[in-house]
Amino acid sequence: MQAAIGLQTTKIEFRYTAFQSNPEEAPYGLEYSLAKINVWYNISDGMEYYIEYLFDENQNLIFYYRRAIGKWENYQYRYYFNEGKLIKVIIKSINEMGLKLDYTDTGNFKTKDIEYAKKCFSNAKEYIDFFHIMTDIEYLDK
Repeated sequence: MQAAIGLQTTKIEFRYTAFQSNPEEAPYGLEYSLAKINVWYNISDGMEYYIEYLFDENQNLIFYYRRAIGKWENYQYRYYFNEGKLIKVIIKSINEMGLKLDYTDTGNFKTKDIEYAKKCFSNAKEYIDFFHIMTDIEYLDK
């Protein structure tokens, strides 16, 4: 329960590959390569959010997607990246009056898109760090 919000739930899903890091010396030791993160959360019964982070084989963010559906907001953000740089933005939204506010950009990005892209990278790093802590904790008592 959140003050002034009500029941809020969050679900985070990590998609990854696991491989033997050193099969000759430690056949049970694994390394992980994160491929995708999915996040779902809601704010009471009025809003639902879905967020997706997609990574290349080196865990560099290459795609970010965010969708909001509900009483107060309805939008989809798609941010595409290459080598740490924003290369494309697609935003589809409907405002409170029911008007579509869609646009696509591939250069000369708006300041708010550049700032939002920075936030995407920052959040992705937090999730990646958490993922590695979560997978490392398995070995604490072994």
